[in-house]
Amino acid sequence: MNLIRRCCTFLIVVLGLMVSVMAYGQAAAPAAAPAAAAPPPSAELKDTAAKAPATTDLAKGDPGGSLTGTINDVPVSDPKTGLTVGDVANQVGQNKIAINFTWTLITGFLVMFMQAGFAMVEAGLCRVKNANHTYMMNFFVYGCGLLAYWLIGFAIQMGGAAGNSNLGGLQSLNTEHPLTLFGKTWGIFGQNGMFLSGHTYDVGVMVIFLFEMVFMDTALTIVTGACAERWKFLAFAVSSVLMGAFTYPLYGNWAWGAGWLSQLGTNLGLGKGYCDFAGSGVVHAVGGLTALAVAMIVGPRIGKYNRDGSSNPIIGHDISAVLIGCFILAFGWFGFNPGSTLGLHWNFRCHPLYVGAERQT
Repeated sequence: MNLIRRCCTFLIVVLGLMVSVMAYGQAAAPAAAPAAAAPPPSAELKDTAAKAPATTDLAKGDPGGSLTGTINDVPVSDPKTGLTVGDVANQVGQNKIAINFTWTLITGFLVMFMQAGFAMVEAGLCRVKNANHTYMMNFFVYGCGLLAYWLIGFAIQMGGAAGNSNLGGLQSLNTEHPLTLFGKTWGIFGQNGMFLSGHTYDVGVMVIFLFEMVFMDTALTIVTGACAERWKFLAFAVSSVLMGAFTYPLYGNWAWGAGWLSQLGTNLGLGKGYCDFAGSGVVHAVGGLTALAVAMIVGPRIGKYNRDGSSNPIIGHDISAVLIGCFILAFGWFGFNPGSTLGLHWNFRCHPLYVGAERQT
């Protein structure tokens, strides 16, 4: 028993010494040295500028591109103070918006090129005697729609669509005609942007105008295809002007221009409201329903049906034009969905957004 007691006492003493040594070691540990203060941003920028390639280095050529585009290419707001953090930050913001502008314009050009595809498909499927008439409709619809949209259509659709950060805010498009119903305010149509004049004479507004205009023109061209060989040129021109000025922009405002459909989320709690990412409703449904209505009014092509109700096949005159037009449409279609992001940033990745929801915020 005495031996057991002695062993227990010895173990207790050893444990006590170990705890004391550990506590002493923790207490005696020297405090960590404070981190070295970071150099001021201006000094760091000056140091980086000093290390940038000299003119003599650039004169030797830069086939790899590693020397081209340095801190010396950032514009300086005040030559006396030199490059500042504000200058760099402004350059970053301008580059982001410039990339988004370029992306939106390029995809808009692709959608515009689809007009050639529509012309070839529609004319190729017509009889040869009506081919020139169909080609001219597809050519002139661009002018009719553009004029009407510039005069008033764009203002109706996008006049209250301010708030899109991808294109710099579009803050001059800030007036939406409201309607108060059930204690909520609903947008009905925009009011800013007629003739792209006044405060809407803005670089961001110009970009969104072109992109939305080619979408509008696509919707108008759906009608020309449905009514090819059926109506006179004057009737087509009047219809295109009315659609480009009023019917298409009105629904476009409800969906994309902070109108009441896009407000179903904020006013009634229905998710993000009506979301039409690339025009399945605004472009194709509006164009398709308009084409159906006009086709029902003008009736079938002369010679399509016999007195007994039987139909006669009407064969297109140029299948090669139809095939080429289809490929042009498929190529131009790459502008529809990718371009509807209205931006290409974050390491050059497409940045998707809910169009209607984005324009409300």
